[in-house]
Amino acid sequence: MSSSKVNPLDASAYLLQATLALPSGIGASCLLRSPVITTVNTTDDFETNCRWMFDNHYQVRGPDHRGLLVNLTSEGTGEELQYSDTVYYPHNCVCKADGTGFICSSERYRRPPGFRPVTLDWLNNITGQHTENYLLYTFMEQFRHRYGGLSFGQVQGFVPVDFGLNAPTLFRKLAVRNVATTWFNHKGLHSMGVYLNSLNNAILRANLPADKGNPAAYGMTVYNHPWNDTDSQLSSLDYILEGSDVLISIFIIAAMSFVPASFVVFLVYEKSTKAKHLQFVTGMNPVMYWIGNYVWDMCNYVIPAFMCVMILLIFQIPAYVSADNLPAVVTLFLMYGYVKHTICRD
Repeated sequence: MSSSKVNPLDASAYLLQATLALPSGIGASCLLRSPVITTVNTTDDFETNCRWMFDNHYQVRGPDHRGLLVNLTSEGTGEELQYSDTVYYPHNCVCKADGTGFICSSERYRRPPGFRPVTLDWLNNITGQHTENYLLYTFMEQFRHRYGGLSFGQVQGFVPVDFGLNAPTLFRKLAVRNVATTWFNHKGLHSMGVYLNSLNNAILRANLPADKGNPAAYGMTVYNHPWNDTDSQLSSLDYILEGSDVLISIFIIAAMSFVPASFVVFLVYEKSTKAKHLQFVTGMNPVMYWIGNYVWDMCNYVIPAFMCVMILLIFQIPAYVSADNLPAVVTLFLMYGYVKHTICRD
């Protein structure tokens, strides 16, 4: 691994890589019981919720895999990445005529070195490879087996080496020189959350102070609930009906707004013809005048509101007439009339 000047506040690529070989493996599904455990000897050293993994013949004291990670990715100094002469994917691949994949030569190629951590994932070391080519040309070979990956040690040369060294955390977030990347296959509904959390766990363990004990005892758990509806489901009748329900509510609001607005005409007419003044001169109480007008207008409003509710009931639109929604709909109609009449009076 080549040396470089990196921000001491950031864990180096090697430390991030080394977390993958810890007893905790990938993510946080199998952690040590206590950070004071320095050597793992039995399954009792792990949390009880992950001991089922050892029923799959995983060795608690397996070989040291850190040697496979030493050359995972060079930390570079911003220079162009040097690719390996050894290629771990098929050669001379061309796109199929129908665009559904690649046709590659039948020449044999070496498999990348790898190992299986306690979490039963299989990690391949593809250092020095063209990542995009490897992912594309081995896609069918790894179909439904590979859902993501991690890249460490990438350097953005345009960011100064000491950028944000003595600056607040918020300022350092503006640009990062040493970058780690998460790869995920979107066909796996949970892959993005899983691999992003795996990277976050690697960053956490690589940055833990030495006095915190074994990093394999620390981890972050993520809960992901992706929306897995397909295009065919999105265009189904249920979603079409939901869109029509919104349109119905918009048209009802537009139509009902004309009802209270029409009542203002009579108030303006009474004022312009001095009929209101005549009633006050003959002894009409102003409070009774306004109460009478309000009650009469509300009675006139209730009739079209009742007809709208009846129409909804006749067509049995679930969004409006279900047992849970109908009382709320009726209340909204009445409160809408009350508010609109108040505004008209003002």
